[in-house]
Amino acid sequence: MPQRSKLLSRILDAYPGKRYFGIYRLLPIFFVFGGLIEFAMIHLNVGDINFYDVYMMKHPEVVERMNKSSHSGTVEKLPLKENSFLSEYEKYLQSKTQTSS
Repeated sequence: MPQRSKLLSRILDAYPGKRYFGIYRLLPIFFVFGGLIEFAMIHLNVGDINFYDVYMMKHPEVVERMNKSSHSGTVEKLPLKENSFLSEYEKYLQSKTQTSS
C-alpha cells in the first residue's frame, strides 16, 4: 500500500501550482472531467436513448408530484400543462428520429 501512496504523491507533486494554489490547483482537472461526463450523458446514446431523453420523460411526473405536495386539501390546484409538455416532447422525438433516418 505505501508504494501506491508514494506514486500518487509523486504524480500530484509533479502537477504545477502547488506553491500558490495548494490543493486547489487540481480544480481545473475536475471541472473538465465533469464537463466531459455531462457531454457524454447528453450526446452518447445507449441503445436508442440517452440521459436527456430520460429526463424529458420523467419531468412531467416530477412536476405533478411537486404540485400535489405543495397544494393540500382546501387550496385550489392550478391546472397542469402536462399535455402541452408531452406534445412538445413528442415533437422533439419525431424531429430526432427524422434527422437520424
